[in-house]
Amino acid sequence: MTPPDQVNVRHMNVHEAGNVAGLFHRIWHETQAELQHPSIAAERDLDFFVSRVTAYDRPPIVAGSGAELVGLAVWKPRSPNHPVAGRGYIAALYVSGEARSRGVGQRLLDATEREMAEFGLTSGFLGCLEGNDAALRFYERNGWVNSGLSTEHLDADEKVVRFRYHHMIKELDGVNDGTP
Repeated sequence: MTPPDQVNVRHMNVHEAGNVAGLFHRIWHETQAELQHPSIAAERDLDFFVSRVTAYDRPPIVAGSGAELVGLAVWKPRSPNHPVAGRGYIAALYVSGEARSRGVGQRLLDATEREMAEFGLTSGFLGCLEGNDAALRFYERNGWVNSGLSTEHLDADEKVVRFRYHHMIKELDGVNDGTP
């Protein structure tokens, strides 16, 4: 693992989409699969993540050194399920197991919040899956406010499955004052 002070935070370039999708796939299955309905986890194969990484309006923010990537974050100017004017949506923030608790997630979150503020957004939203207690504590330490549990329904395996997440909100005033 690259020492944390040598980890660069930057945008993914188009040539590394496969590596980013592989990282996304691996971390999602390590951290999210057991919190999901089995049919959702089964559908989330590598091709799912390749299509996801290449479909975002903005390239993912990645963390790593050279070809060794250890984290990624994706944000959108508006949440598809909770559209609020001026509120962006963090769709993904994942850090590999070997890089957790080493400042990588903090750097990814800081860069994401800064970009959202520079884009002109005044607040952010993210959903933290129920049961992902370490992530919930991380977001709360960083000023994200848990406004309660929400329930979503997804079509999976020809049936509708339900999942619950903490509805997290943060005002973005002043977050673009720092450097990456």
